[in-house]
Amino acid sequence: MKRDKTHSVSATVDPEFLDNFHLLLTDQTENKTLKFYCPQIDANAFNYDNLILTLSDAAAHYCLSRRTWEEYKNKPMQLSRLVREKFRRLRTNDGELGELMLFSFLEADLNAPKIATKMELKTNPNMYFNGADGVHYIKLANGNYQLIFGESKVYSDLMAGISAAISSIHSFKTDTIKDEKTGETRGITFERGLINAHIAQETFSDEDKAFIKSLIYPKASSTYYVDTAFAVFVLYDITIPQDKKKLGNAEFRDWLFNTLTSTIKSNIKEIYAKITRKNLNGHSFYFYLVPFEKLDSAKTAVLEGVLQ
Repeated sequence: MKRDKTHSVSATVDPEFLDNFHLLLTDQTENKTLKFYCPQIDANAFNYDNLILTLSDAAAHYCLSRRTWEEYKNKPMQLSRLVREKFRRLRTNDGELGELMLFSFLEADLNAPKIATKMELKTNPNMYFNGADGVHYIKLANGNYQLIFGESKVYSDLMAGISAAISSIHSFKTDTIKDEKTGETRGITFERGLINAHIAQETFSDEDKAFIKSLIYPKASSTYYVDTAFAVFVLYDITIPQDKKKLGNAEFRDWLFNTLTSTIKSNIKEIYAKITRKNLNGHSFYFYLVPFEKLDSAKTAVLEGVLQ
C-alpha cells in the first residue's frame, strides 16, 4: 500500500512486520475485513524470534508520543530505558502485548497512523480511562478518511474474545463504559476530547494539528468525509496434539493451516452477526486474528523478549 505523505503524522511500523506471519485467510464482506494470520513455524512449533525483534522496533513508537520520540530518538540508551519503564508500570495488564500487536497491524497492514499514544495516557493516573486500545486514521482511495478505534483482546477462546471485543466497542460507542474511579459513564465522546487535548504531543505544525482535529471533530464544510471505524485484534490459544508434532514438516504445516483456516471459516458468519446484534453495521470493521500455542507462557516470553 502506498504510504500517505500528505501529513507528517504518518505510520512508523514497517510493512515487513507482516512477514512474521502466514496470511491464511482474508475475507471481505461489505464493510468488514477479516484477516487471519498464523505465526511462523520452525520444526513443527511456532517461532516467535523474528516477531520479538520487529515488535522491539515498534514498541517505542507504540508507547511514546511523537514529541517524546523526537526528544529521545538520538539517545538510544535513555529511549530503551523509557520504553521498558512504560511497559513495566503496566505489567499487571495482561493485554499489553495484544495492544502492541494491534498497533503494529494497523500501521503495517492498513498504513493507519496512530493519533493518540494510549500508553502515555495509561501511565498518567489523572488522564486515563478504560476507552479504546488504539486510535488511528486511514485515508481511503476515494480521498475520504476513517477514524479507527481499536479493541484488543487476549483470550484462551477465539469466539469469546471476539464477543468481548464487540461488546466493549458497543459500550464505547454508546458512552456506557463505567469509570471505576468516578462512577461516571464514558466512551467515544470522552475519548474524542482526550485525543483533542493531547494533539500537541503527536504533531509538529499548525497544519497537522488542524488536520487531526478535523478527524476528531469533522465539519460539514470539509473537503472530505470522516467516518468512525473499528479494529479488533484477538490473540487466542490453540492446542496442538503431540501426535501431530511427529508429522513431517510439510505435512504438519498443511495440517495446521487447514485446521486453523477451517475453524475461522466456520465462524465468519457468526462473527459478523455479532456486529449486527450490537447495531454496529454502519461502521467498517477490521479484524486481525492470531493464534498462539500455550498462550499464557508464550505471550509472557514474547513481551519479555521485547523488553530485554
